[in-house]
This record gives sequence, structure tokens and C-alpha cells, in this order.
Amino acid sequence: MSMDWSVGLFWALALLFALVGAILVVRPLLRGRDQVDAAERKRINIAVYRDQLHELETDLRNGLLSQEQYADAKAELEVRLAEDALEAGAAPAQTSVRSRWLAYGLGLALPLLAFGLYLALGNPLAMRVAAEGPEGPAGIEAMVRAAERKLAANPKDAEGWFTLARTYGALDRWPEAKRAYLKASELVPNEAAVWSGLAEASAMLQGRNLDGEPMRLVAKALQLNPDDPKAHELSGIHAFQSQDYAKAVTHWRALLALAPPDPEYAAELRRAIQEARHLAEQAGKPIDMGPSIAGTIELAPALKGKVGPEAVLFVFVRPVGGEGMPLAALRAPADRLPLRFEIDDSHALGAAKLSDHKQVQVMARISHSGQPGLSKGDLEGRLEPVKVGNRNLKLIIDREQP
Repeated sequence: MSMDWSVGLFWALALLFALVGAILVVRPLLRGRDQVDAAERKRINIAVYRDQLHELETDLRNGLLSQEQYADAKAELEVRLAEDALEAGAAPAQTSVRSRWLAYGLGLALPLLAFGLYLALGNPLAMRVAAEGPEGPAGIEAMVRAAERKLAANPKDAEGWFTLARTYGALDRWPEAKRAYLKASELVPNEAAVWSGLAEASAMLQGRNLDGEPMRLVAKALQLNPDDPKAHELSGIHAFQSQDYAKAVTHWRALLALAPPDPEYAAELRRAIQEARHLAEQAGKPIDMGPSIAGTIELAPALKGKVGPEAVLFVFVRPVGGEGMPLAALRAPADRLPLRFEIDDSHALGAAKLSDHKQVQVMARISHSGQPGLSKGDLEGRLEPVKVGNRNLKLIIDREQP
């Protein structure tokens, strides 16, 4: 497969996906906001009623409700569900002229914006390198040399130097990466990402040691932009290496707030934070991260044969009563049980936080589907009420959903 054909295919697919994305955004606007909102409310309400029905069935099995109380509560739920299902059944909402123009404008603007952002912030060179493969006639080295020739003809292309520096770094060519970052820093001396990238290259060239020049460069990056992710990452690593665990946690928590919505990356950061806190406690210098809850989660012996290799453990913290969106949550492979866990405000799922409550409900669920939603056969356990600040919880997963 030729390079031009591969790159052409990439752009064709990118255009197709951009158009599909635009359609998905535009369709609800053309349908009318009221119609979309009603449908969304209906889906949410159905999910809520389903969970409430599961709760009723569980309370009936555990003897908390009599058969008569269960029947009355179930009938009330069914009436409410029927009312919700019929409520939005009137004539569909008409799409206003303003909504139509907004829809058409977004349909045109979104693909253009997506491609503009890619060209401004992405790495087209990396895409071409990936399309080529290392063994083609114009492989990775040839593409890098082409970029070098382009910069030789236009040495004031700061973005080109920055992109080339990152590409060198991805290839572990740190001497060249450092020289390219230096070129970029001369052209855009107020760009924090250039200085933090230069700091990484400098550290790699002195055996991954961040002492000295790398940390001076990191300090410069943070001075220019206190929210530079790479600078916080390197600062946290340096503090951890220096056994200043409190400072490491401070930088990694800042990085967690800045990180993209990548569950794996967030999980790695949280594990690093937990390790730093553990070492700080061992050194007699516990780190106060504010209100939290901690303890162990175990699986009842009778259920141990019902956990498959792909099962996932979810831990949810909700307000007392278990209603509404979880305040916080964490995810882990179910084969790690028994699991020592800790949840604080860094695990928050929305604006509401654990620290806003004095007591909460803690629920653990082993999901066979790998999804947080409740399914038949999932295993659960819960504790309620739990005082925020309790660090010695013992939660046993002891129930199977019918």
C-alpha cells in the first residue's frame, strides 16, 4: 500500500466521521428541543424505575417488605411509569426557524472546526509516519528527513520545530529532540509546552534524572502556564524521587484535573497518588487529602465461583438512600479482590463532592458485562450509612441480582 493511498484513505475516513458527527449533532436540533428533552427524560425515568424495582425485589427477599407492601409499591411504580410514558405523547414539537439555522450552521462549522483543530494542534507528520511503516521506501527516517528539509527552508516555523521535537522524542532520539525544542523556544519563548518538552528531553539525556536543568525548565514552564500538564507530571515525578510525597501528590492531583477523559490514564495517576500516600504514611508523614473513605472490599465465599475473568468491579458512593447520580466512583478488575480502596474528591463524577456530605452509602458491584449499569447475575454489596472519614470499612459483596 502506497503512502499517498494510505494518507488519502485517512483523510477520507476522517471526513466521513466528521460528517457523521455533524449529523448526530444536527438531527436533535431539527427534531426540536422539547421532543429530544422529553425522550431523554423518558429514558432516564425508565432506568430509574427499573433500579427502584430491583430495590423493591431485594427488600422483599430480605424481609424488609411484606408481600402486600411490595405489591402496593410495585403498582405505584407501574402507574408512575405509565404516566411518564404517555405524558410526551402529544403532537411533536415544531422546529423553529432559529433552530433550523443553528442546525445548518453547526453542520457546516463542526467538520471545518475539527479539521482546523487537527491541523493546528495535531501531528500530521506522525500520521504520515504511521501510514508509511518503518520498512517502506519513504519510511519513518525518510519522513523525518523531509521535515528537516522543510524546516531548513523555513527555519522560523515554530510549530514545525515543536512537532519535529515531539516526533524525535517518540523515536527516543533525545539529542535531536532537545535541539528542536531549543529552536522552538527561540521562536516562541512564552510557550510553556515547549519548555516542559525541553525539560523532558534534558532529563532523558542525563539518565532520566530531573535534577538541575530539567527542573529549572519545568519551573519556567509553570511560571508561563500554571496548568501545563507535562510540567505537573515531571514535577510530581521529581518530588516522588526526592521522597517529597506530599508535593508529588499535589502535582499529580493537579494533573488529574487537567488530564483528558482517559480512564486508563486517570487510573494510573490515582495509583501513583495512592502509592505516594502509602509511602508518606510509612515515613510517619501522612498526607491529608481532605475527607475520604477507605477500607477493604471482599467477596463472600459462596460467590467466588461466579466471577468470570472479564468481570469488572465498580465502587459507587451515593448520598444516604442511594438516590441520584453517584458522588464518586472507581473501577478495578474484579480479580483483584480482596481490594484495599480509598475514595476522595478526586474521584468525583460531577459538581457534587464527597466532602459535601457527612454520611454516604457505599456500594460495590461486580459487573459481568464490564458496564456500570445493573444486569442480571451481577454481584453486589453495600454499606449504609457510612461516616465520611471512616478509613476502616469492610464491605462484603454477598448478593446476586436475580
